[in-house]
Amino acid sequence: MLCICLLTLTSCELGDTASSEATPTPTSNLQYQTLKLDIPQQALTAPVTGTLPANQVLHVGVTFKIDPNAIKKFDSNGSDSSSQQNSDDMAKKLGINEQAYQQFKQYFGIKDATINLNQTRTWMTIDIKAGELAMLMQTKFVIHSLNNRSFYTPDPHQMPKVPAQIAGAILAVSGLDNYSHPAHPGGFFQPAVTASARHRQNSMGVDCTPITNKSAWTAPILLPSDYVQTYGLAPFQQKGWYGQGQKVLLVEPYDTYNLDDVNAFLNCANFKGTLDTITLDGAPQVPTGFFDESTLDIDTVASVAPDAQIVDYQGDGAGAYQRGGDDFVVINDLLQRIIGDYRHNTHSGAVISMSFGGDESAITNNDLMMINQSLQILTEVEHMTVFVATGDCAAFSSGIYGQLGVSFPASDPWVVATGGTMLQTDMSGQRASETAWSDSTADHSTCNNSWGSGGGVSTAFKAPIWQQQSRASIAGLQNRYSTGYRQLPDLAAAATKNVCYMQYQWGICDGTSAATPLVASGMAVLNGAFKHNMKHFFFGPSGWYAAQARESRYHPFYNITQGNNIYYQATPGWNYPTGLGTPNFLGLYQSLQQLLRHK
Repeated sequence: MLCICLLTLTSCELGDTASSEATPTPTSNLQYQTLKLDIPQQALTAPVTGTLPANQVLHVGVTFKIDPNAIKKFDSNGSDSSSQQNSDDMAKKLGINEQAYQQFKQYFGIKDATINLNQTRTWMTIDIKAGELAMLMQTKFVIHSLNNRSFYTPDPHQMPKVPAQIAGAILAVSGLDNYSHPAHPGGFFQPAVTASARHRQNSMGVDCTPITNKSAWTAPILLPSDYVQTYGLAPFQQKGWYGQGQKVLLVEPYDTYNLDDVNAFLNCANFKGTLDTITLDGAPQVPTGFFDESTLDIDTVASVAPDAQIVDYQGDGAGAYQRGGDDFVVINDLLQRIIGDYRHNTHSGAVISMSFGGDESAITNNDLMMINQSLQILTEVEHMTVFVATGDCAAFSSGIYGQLGVSFPASDPWVVATGGTMLQTDMSGQRASETAWSDSTADHSTCNNSWGSGGGVSTAFKAPIWQQQSRASIAGLQNRYSTGYRQLPDLAAAATKNVCYMQYQWGICDGTSAATPLVASGMAVLNGAFKHNMKHFFFGPSGWYAAQARESRYHPFYNITQGNNIYYQATPGWNYPTGLGTPNFLGLYQSLQQLLRHK
């Protein structure tokens, strides 16, 4: 499946948002159905140490089933003005109908409870006290202790129930427990150690030499000009394409950025785009250490696409978890906000970068399904491309050395999972070498985002059709580790020695957290050129595989065949440390151009 979108001038209204404090439906004559929460048995059988306070407010997310026939009408293989539909009509077809919504409002709408329905009518949040929700769902919430960790779940002996008339519309419910291990940002920052590169901000401003001149550094460093040369972006800049008119959306549920640091870097990078910030679910925590994920993301986008429009969507996921909530509901709130913000502009060709994740096996199935459906809507309905870092604990996403696993949401089939490499360039910015990123000498007792490029085989998601269909034409996709499930990463980019500016000083940033916004902003530049030259743009993960499988003569990727991620080797063709390889955006443009002409 190749996802191409024809530009149109029409927009699509996908629904509305509502809240309710209605009187709940009398329960005496209702038939009830137990919710399927798929909480791991080890969590439910863990020792109970108490009950959740009745007055604790729970932020619950309800994901409704999507009508698959409605999704098809958005035509993920291409869309034009003739296929656009009335947005209110489409929202009702995509999600729950008005009658079902009114039933939910009537049931959950009690005093002090707030209900909000999203614009696509596929997601609803309920803010309600634990005691009131327990009474409605005929359960109670108990606190467990397991492996030095406390969490709550519904009482295993009386799992939550809802009226049968509304149960059939529900795909997943999140926030009724907080068993999922929290996600976390990756990456780390190392301050510059030489006086020539360690210029602190003062009344005279910031010395920009370290971002433009390698001689300011005594150790190997990657400058923005290195990305441009190595990854085939120089021809775009020569044509005047710097990301103008393109949106790069950053999802930041765990921290915010230091405005002084960001302004210093943007000034040195000659940034001419815009930076906007949208905050949900409370202000995120201000970073207390050296590393700041949000700042790295902004720095990287400005390095690759200095004319792009950056929008930073931030929320307090860490605070939500610390207060006893489910941080994945906060993540989904941010994704749903993007869905709502772009419901009028489903042909923006925007890209999304997310540099966080958690061990897939430690996340409940309801949380996985919730995020998965939002990512599907962003891809198939809103025609966006979502890039997600695979994490920095090599093949061991849990942070337990030797225990294989992958990071979510990188393992989700609707995203472009982005791994990391170690890139070295010469003084002119040309590639000298590029290998899979790993550090086998790192401390095995704790990962600290230093082991290497995440990659492996999902145990939750089956291989998407674009991986299945490419096995015969792309070497390495079918291998001795293949199980029929999603393999990641999809591609990779430089994850070490990236210049950045944090805590009022220059330094280097490492991690797939750097590689992910790098590739995302490169895609923004590519789509800007496509939209101007061919009135189309590409979206989703499938195009990367189609380019390599059907138009490899243009060399859309640089195949990484050296190195490993401690467990998996970087072999010829697709491999677990680096996927298809690192992008050659010029070759990718030429490959996709040919695919478009032959479509």
